[in-house]
Order: sequence, then structure tokens, then C-alpha cells
Amino acid sequence: MNAQPFVQAELQKGAIVTEVASQVGEYANMRYKMITETQKNEAIFSAKEGLMALSSQLEKDRDVGNIFDGELKYERGVKSVYDELRATVGKNKYALQDFDNSFRQMEIPIKFRLQEVVDLKIEKRRQAALKARQDQQVSIYSDPYLDVTSDELAMEQAQLEAMGQQAVRNGGVNPEIMGNVPKKVLSLAFKKLVPAYAGTDLNKAIGLSAILAQIEMVRSGKIEAKEMFGISSLPPHVLNMLMAVPAEEANAVVQDTIQMASTFFTAKEKIDDEREEEVGKSNTKAYNLVVSLDSTDTVSEATLQQVLDPIDMKKVYDSLGIDFGSISGTAAQTILYEGLTRQMWASPAQQEAMEEAMSVSEATPIFRPAGKGDAEVNHVLHGMAEAGMLTVAELNFRKRSLSQSEYLSLKTKIFNEADEGLAVGNTIISKHFGYSAQMAIGRDDRLAQASKAAFQSATGALLDEHSRRESEGNPMTLAEIRSFAQKKINEFDVIYREELRAEYVDFVESRSRDLPGFTVDISDPFGSLDAWYNDLNENDQARSRNSYSIFKSILRARYANQGLFD
Repeated sequence: MNAQPFVQAELQKGAIVTEVASQVGEYANMRYKMITETQKNEAIFSAKEGLMALSSQLEKDRDVGNIFDGELKYERGVKSVYDELRATVGKNKYALQDFDNSFRQMEIPIKFRLQEVVDLKIEKRRQAALKARQDQQVSIYSDPYLDVTSDELAMEQAQLEAMGQQAVRNGGVNPEIMGNVPKKVLSLAFKKLVPAYAGTDLNKAIGLSAILAQIEMVRSGKIEAKEMFGISSLPPHVLNMLMAVPAEEANAVVQDTIQMASTFFTAKEKIDDEREEEVGKSNTKAYNLVVSLDSTDTVSEATLQQVLDPIDMKKVYDSLGIDFGSISGTAAQTILYEGLTRQMWASPAQQEAMEEAMSVSEATPIFRPAGKGDAEVNHVLHGMAEAGMLTVAELNFRKRSLSQSEYLSLKTKIFNEADEGLAVGNTIISKHFGYSAQMAIGRDDRLAQASKAAFQSATGALLDEHSRRESEGNPMTLAEIRSFAQKKINEFDVIYREELRAEYVDFVESRSRDLPGFTVDISDPFGSLDAWYNDLNENDQARSRNSYSIFKSILRARYANQGLFD
């Protein structure tokens, strides 16, 4: 019997078993590789997420000095992510090597991007610190009354310059964009300082213009610094700043401030005039009520509220209580008289008229019964009174057509309109002489004195005539007031006009000496000044620009529209 077939069969079975064992081994190896690769990929993915989360967190961190320096927050964070996720890869050296390579490749762009963000934050904070320092200096130097010498000012400017230069040396600051830091600070401070000092005072603003002209003369060698005048009342810091800022820039700021002060002065003058006018109207009504009341009259609480000063009204309430209703004419006269006396408002003639009205009771006139007055006559007389045309003589002639209340109302209105007419007369005189109480304060030149003298003489004469007529019980009509005012203007005009022309001639001749080659035409100063300036070459125009501008500004502000030239 041949055993070979059996042997071959057994061998074939063994080969099958070996093949199966081999395939099982290969599958186990493949599964190990797959698990290792999965762990590595998951670790790499998680590492990238961890690095991005770290970067996002540090981007929001305000402690930028400890991210890449100091506490090394980024480096420690990266190491933490690396150590934690590398441990999840396993022990396969090839997988670990792949993880290390991938981690380094992921970390590099994330690090550079974070560095850009951090550097930008540092630069912004740096720029903010520089600006805060500049703003601080601007705020300090813009105080007109700052107690600092010119040497201290120069030292502070040097410190600012050193700070700017250091920022440029350290990098990250464009010197062209940064510019001249001390110059910018001075410029910004000066633009705030001048309006703060003179923005609401026209005299101060014009004074600064004159001082600038003197500073320019000192710089050009025409006068010595000790020869400058008008600087004793100027705060030292303002003078130092005027000299520290370039002439053209300083002149521009001062001219803008003159315009600002002119606007403010006009508004303030208007407000003061309106307030004074309102007080005057109330006091006038109170005065007229005193001189027109009769002992048999009664005065209501509402009427007293309309004419009494709040201080005096409070005294009435303290004495009589709230809602007292009305008081007798005699009591009202006393209260009103005391209030006007406290304010020192009434002229001697008015005070005498009030005292006479309080001591002497007029005989009761014959009137129509209450509510039975002639409506047509009352209407006509009221219209005449409203226009300032009604006289006491006309009213007395018509009183038999009126009730007592109508008569008293019209008589009071005659006095009120006369006092309002006085304000009109004063305004006419004031406008003619160009007089302003505010502008005259502190000015002792001849023109200011002439203006004041002419104004006071004319208005004084008008007030005397007005008071005389009221004390006689015959107030002036509006037409009489206008006529009298014009008469006094003609009478005193020579005082003002002679001095105005004299000052104008002195001014233009004095200023002309500061402009080489310029001869002023008294009848056409602007035309001759412009013609001279336009004939200069470019260099001469640059040297004369400030003097030219200041000359024109003062000439226009003081003498334009005065009839001195076309």
C-alpha cells in the first residue's frame, strides 16, 4: 500500500493551517497600525484645536507684557497642550515622530499670527500712552494763569521731544507721522489758551493783537523787549506762549479770538440790555403806580407781583401772608416807594415826585360811573397812549368821558410810555456816539473819554428834561423825546467827532511807520494799504503779512462805518 497520498494530504492540511495563522498575524498587525494612526491623528487634531484655543484666549488677554515675555504664558500653554496630547499617541516611535513634526508645523503659523496681534496691541497702547502724555501737556499749557516760567516751559518741551525721539529709536513709530511733538503740543495748547483768556473779552483780544505786533517788532530789531508796553496786566504764561508760537499761527488764533469775543460781546451786551430793560420797565411801572395812585384806590396782589422786585414781594408776603388779595393805595405807595429806594433806581426828581404823591391827595375828579365810560373815547385815547402821543392835558380834557379806572389806567400808561420813550432816546444817542458802557471800561484814551462825555452829556440832559416833566405831572411824548435827543446829539456831536478823527489820523500814521514804503491815504486807507501790499514781492509780503493783517483788523474794528472814509 502506497502511503504517499496520505503524506501529501497531511502536508496540505499543515499548509492551510500555516496560511491561516499567517493571515491572522497580518490582520493583528494591520489593526495595531490602524489604532496607532487613529490615535496619532486624533492627537494632532486635538493639538491644533488646543493651540487655536490658546491663541484665542491670549489674544483677549490685556496682560500683553507676559504673553511672550515675563511669565511666558504662550510658551507654557504650548508645552501643556503638547505634553497632554502627545501622551495619547502611545509608544510607537514613528507615530510620536509624526506627531512631533505635525505639532511644530501647526504651531509656527499660530505663533506668528498671535505675535502680530500682541505687537499691534502693544503698539496701540504705546501710541495711546504717547497721546495721553501730549493731551496732558495740552491741558496744562492751555491754562492762561499757569504759574510757569519760560525756562520751565522750554524744559517741558525738551522732555516731550526726548520722549518722541526715544519712541522713534525703539521702533514701531513713523517719525514723519509723529512729527514735531513739542510744536504740536504748543500749537494745540495755544488754540485753547487764547480763547480761554480773551474769548469773552473784546478788549483783551484786541490787546493781544497789539502785543503780537510788538513781539514782531522785537524780533525784527525795531524795538527792545524792555520797550514793550501793555504787558504788565498780561498773565506771564500768556506772554510766554505768544512768543513761543510762530508769528503767523499766533496771529491767526488771535484774529479768530477777536471774532469770537466780538460775537460774545454783542450777545452779552444784548442780554444785559434786555435784562436792564426788563428791570427798568418793572420799576417804571412801579413808579408810575406810586405817582398815580389815590388813597381811595386798591391794588391787587397780582398787580404788585407784576411790578415789585422779588425781594420786595417776599417782604410783602412775610408781612401780609400768602393770598392777601389786595391792599389800599396808600399802603401800596409805601411798599413800592421803599422797593425803588432800596434799588437806588429813582432819580432825585422822581423820588421827590413819589414823596409828593404820597403826601398830597388829589381832589377826586368827576368821572363817569364804573363801566359807563365812553368806549370810543377810551379806545382813541388808548391808541394815542400806546403810540406815546397822549399828553396829560389831553387826558384831563377828556376825563369826563371816562370812568375813574379808565382814567387811572390811561394816566399810568402815559407815564409808562414816557419811560419807554426815554430808553428809545438813550438808544438813539448811544448808537450815534458809538458808546458802549462795556467798551469804555478800562479805556483812558481821548476817544473813549470823548465818547463817554458826549454820551453822558446828551443822555444826562435828556434824563433831566424827562424827570422835570414827570415831576410836573406832564410826561414827554415819544415825539418830544426823539426831538430832544436829536437836539442834544447836534449840540454835543462836536466833542466826539473831533476826537474820533484825531485818533483815527494818529492811528493810521503811527501804524504806517511799521510798514516800509507805505503812505496812507486818509480818505481811503484800505485801498492804499492793499495797493501797497500787492506791489510787494513774495519775500516782502511774507515779512509784512502779520503787520498788514493786524493793521487791517484794528482799522476795520475801530473806524469802519464811522463816516471817516469811504
